[in-house]
Amino acid sequence: MLPINRNIRSKSNLFFYIIGNNGSGKSTFLNRCTQIYSEDFGKIVALPCGMLDRFEPKSNGKVHYLGYRSKQNAVFLTTLNKSITLLILALLKNSKKALIETVLEDLHMELSFSPAATMWDKRTPQTRRASEIQRAAAESAIERCKKIDWRQISVNDADILEQCLRLDLRFFCKLGPKDKPDRYFPEDLSSGYVQKIRLLLTVAQEAEDNCLILIDEPEISLHVTWQAELPKLFRSTLSSLTKCVVVVATHSPVIISNTTQELDFIYTIPDGETVTSQEIPANIEKLLFKQFHYLSLSSSIVPETCARVLHNLTHDTLTAAQARQELNNFYENDLTPRDKNFLEKALEIIDITNNHDE
Repeated sequence: MLPINRNIRSKSNLFFYIIGNNGSGKSTFLNRCTQIYSEDFGKIVALPCGMLDRFEPKSNGKVHYLGYRSKQNAVFLTTLNKSITLLILALLKNSKKALIETVLEDLHMELSFSPAATMWDKRTPQTRRASEIQRAAAESAIERCKKIDWRQISVNDADILEQCLRLDLRFFCKLGPKDKPDRYFPEDLSSGYVQKIRLLLTVAQEAEDNCLILIDEPEISLHVTWQAELPKLFRSTLSSLTKCVVVVATHSPVIISNTTQELDFIYTIPDGETVTSQEIPANIEKLLFKQFHYLSLSSSIVPETCARVLHNLTHDTLTAAQARQELNNFYENDLTPRDKNFLEKALEIIDITNNHDE
């Protein structure tokens, strides 16, 4: 398991990135972490980003489940405006305005509220509607919101708006690029924007000192550049906290190749090897091949390996049999004509060298 017990942890936050193929057990591993490390942390946050996960789909004791498989966490297009707005109001209510600022700054986005679109949903059952007192307080808060920037919303106003939004109030935020005037309801943003915003706001709201945060497949819906930013974004969002441990299960070699800090660790499944980010190959093609046995069309792995093997063979640090076996392993993969040619030529040289030695 991961070396994250109290004996080795300092005040610094630790980040572990779990990488492995489909079916290798990454999600199951995260679920086991909720049990194995329950005594080491004050709170455990289980945050899967896909529709399927291996966590118990309910909060229990220290474990706070925030995946889509529980009714209270389910997010659909029709409820997206509500779920994102609730996260922002909860942060404001809990005096975490600075964390919202950090997330928005990191995402290069700006936030506003849309009081003009406010309404009370008449379709809500009578038993789930706000009381007259709650309505009056919420409407007063909304009037104040019309005149101020979101940063000036008081804790009390955020509290009553959050209460009523969970009932029949429809009062939503808008988001948009910082360098443009346009703002959009969350449901009108791309799936990638929604994924980043929801993920980082949830981490900001739920995290606390001495907390274990388990994140499953955060790369969903994110293009390559946004995947590459995730390690930096996680670190920034948690920068005001101490003794947090973040464990991220991912298929993305782009995320792994952008873990560059001293306290970033890579854990590979199923072999269970833990290395620091500095030990991960800088060349992403090497990482793709090492972990997934994948060779892209532009990969330089085969030529580089041929050169290394022949060099070692001529310097007597590798036998002909060992050299041949290492190169023959490549034939288990789909090879480009270029790579096949490199291998054939290298194997010919090995045979010539071997015959000469004999």
